[in-house]
Amino acid sequence: MIHSRVKRSHPEFLTNKAIRLLEEATLALERAKRDRDQVLDDVEDEFQPSPQISDKNIPNTSAIIEKNSFAEILKLETGNPVPQWPSKYLSYAPDSIRVFQEPAFLQSDESKTSDVQENNEDPPTQQKLKSLQADLDPGKLLPKYPKYSENIFKPDYNSDTCSPEKHIFFLKTHKTASSTIQNIFYRYGDTNNLTFAMPKSGNRFMYPFYIRKTMLRPEPHYNIICNHMRYQRGILDPLFYERKSDENVVKNPVESPVESLNSIENQIPSTPKINPIKITILREPASLFESTFGYLKNECPAFVRAGKSLETFLSNPEFYYRQGEGGQFWMFGHNHVMFDLGFSADLEDENRITTAIEIVDQTFDLVMIMEHFEESIILLKHILCLKSYTDVVYVVANARSDKKSVSDDFKQKVYDWNKADSLLYKKFNQTLWDKIEVFGFEKMNQEIVKLNTAIDAVVSECFIGQTSDDDYAKKIGQFRPNSEVGIMSHILRPDKVDNELCQNLARPELKYAAKILKKQYPGWTSFY
Repeated sequence: MIHSRVKRSHPEFLTNKAIRLLEEATLALERAKRDRDQVLDDVEDEFQPSPQISDKNIPNTSAIIEKNSFAEILKLETGNPVPQWPSKYLSYAPDSIRVFQEPAFLQSDESKTSDVQENNEDPPTQQKLKSLQADLDPGKLLPKYPKYSENIFKPDYNSDTCSPEKHIFFLKTHKTASSTIQNIFYRYGDTNNLTFAMPKSGNRFMYPFYIRKTMLRPEPHYNIICNHMRYQRGILDPLFYERKSDENVVKNPVESPVESLNSIENQIPSTPKINPIKITILREPASLFESTFGYLKNECPAFVRAGKSLETFLSNPEFYYRQGEGGQFWMFGHNHVMFDLGFSADLEDENRITTAIEIVDQTFDLVMIMEHFEESIILLKHILCLKSYTDVVYVVANARSDKKSVSDDFKQKVYDWNKADSLLYKKFNQTLWDKIEVFGFEKMNQEIVKLNTAIDAVVSECFIGQTSDDDYAKKIGQFRPNSEVGIMSHILRPDKVDNELCQNLARPELKYAAKILKKQYPGWTSFY
């Protein structure tokens, strides 16, 4: 018989008690937030215009409505009063971008690693001081199956005769115009009644932890996943891949990724029954880092230490940055795109960086580039076999109103500090243009004209302009990380409040996520 004092100090007892306390706290938090989330429910039937992001401006058919003209804007709409908010700047469901952090004492050695890999793989051995979760070895990120099809971008491939793809994996990277792409996927899946893989809690899959199946709301099948996550290959199994036997599983993970990349075709099993199109998007590293700093200078601890000055941070980034210090935002100080892709944010060795880049190349069917957004959208339409440009028209989402130009000296400092992200971008910028060359430059130019014609028509029909007004952002439910970040919002024409395409184009990310959750789970009331 175990003595009661010994029993109560036993790790298993303490862990179970902590879990019970955590569950009780979570329920209390949900009750406290329910009234706030009811505001979101009450206004969901009434359309609100939306925030939008990218370095690409919407066509000039819309006027820009200056800040501090909120009263004027209200006259153009329904006249409904602006809700009263407990915060001066946060909008609907403000905590949706905040991720619940699993306490360190609940993170057993097994739970830190085994859930994000196949059961037959050994956990990573490299542990980082203060990290909440160890980085996977690059070999464990090697794809198990070949990409969807290498023939998609060949000249004889005819996207006019194929069927629209209904299984899509989109790795939504941070600050890369990914919210604009997500809106396209939300509209496509929503219109065609496809099933989304949605987080059980919040609007992200417990980022910055590696995504795992326990973070998904269970469904008999999934068609699209496009919310923020930290990627690991094992998530593709519960989402899409069907295991018919043990023969469909790679039992021996690759020990040396560099040596194995040349012979990977001899190691992968047969193609699964469902092989989704896998897509992600990158952004030029200097522009990305300036945007990330402007958006998260009050949240990323390295940026805060630098006095919220980007110039100060880049003067000595090693001094301000703390590798793996924990929390939700530390990784944004260094190679955060590589982190999103599942690799260490602190890759420095060029051989390891090259290995990571080759793994990404073997994993994703299309890596879009923000600076060549139109070309990327055309290739997206092509690879998904979409028939109408209405499926891929867009207005930029979450665009900051105070974007800054960067000098060549600034760019070089960012390239040196974020070497892994920079080499990654260099590789896939070239890869994109290789695909465009195969697609055909003349054909691409013709398609871009068609795309812009469709965008011009939709923007002219749907919107009267944009604004960065704070009160308007609160009214429409647009999230801002802090009061210093101005985000542009699109203002819907009063006679288009019932137009579904116009509504969905302008719908903020959190509002669209709420719409999807209500559609798939009628009893849903809260992100938490």
